[in-house]
Amino acid sequence: MSRERYANTGSSRGGYRVKHKGRLFAFLALVLVIAAAVFVNSSFFDITDASVSVSGDERYHFEDIKSAAADKLFGINIFKLDEDAVESSIEDSNPYLDVTDIIRGLPNRVEIVVKEREPLYQFEYDGKYYDAADNGVIMSEGRSNDPALIQVVGFNIAPPQRGKKAEALDQRQQRDFDELMLSLRKYDFVSQVRSIDMTEETNITLMLRQGFKVIVGMPTQLQGKISCLSAALESVVEQGNTSGTLDISVAGNIYFSAGVENEGE
Repeated sequence: MSRERYANTGSSRGGYRVKHKGRLFAFLALVLVIAAAVFVNSSFFDITDASVSVSGDERYHFEDIKSAAADKLFGINIFKLDEDAVESSIEDSNPYLDVTDIIRGLPNRVEIVVKEREPLYQFEYDGKYYDAADNGVIMSEGRSNDPALIQVVGFNIAPPQRGKKAEALDQRQQRDFDELMLSLRKYDFVSQVRSIDMTEETNITLMLRQGFKVIVGMPTQLQGKISCLSAALESVVEQGNTSGTLDISVAGNIYFSAGVENEGE
């Protein structure tokens, strides 16, 4: 009986010691979590002017680029940095700039990588052509046609101003153009387009650099239409065609006819 009583007592004390240690570990873990949270939110991680660097196109004053996003950078905790807000602040202040990357480094370092936007389109206005970047901002005064850029035909814009976005007089046409370009970018097809003709509101057409015409038709279901374009073009080229018309006006149904003359040359 005495041995049994001794064993039970020992077991009880042992259980108490295990439970006591478990509570101690939980308490210490909580203390560490609180200490870590306080440390992470301390000024040690706050971004300062000296901890921000800018790299990229050296034609622009890097201090001006930093200043454009000052209220979104300086004094902000590195873990709470809103990269989209920084990018928007810089690009809104200088529409010629494209923020290509924002790199963080502990404890509070930020590197902003920029480059100058390249012209992508040409819009025609009053017999002259105006270069525009991918964000629609006019990058040149009126000049001659440049076949290296995408020619946008039938897109009626307000008087163009360098440094300002080209705006269509018809907002519905603007929305159609923006959605078309969004679809072309999504499916990596922009580089293959030579011209976009929006003269007919219900019949958008593209001319491709390979010599093919694409009938987009009405500006509806554009992503569905463009999503099949790369595979369809690859198929007709593999069949030996060097020109022709791809009709994608009905999403999911593509028709091809060979031998159409290249337009716009």
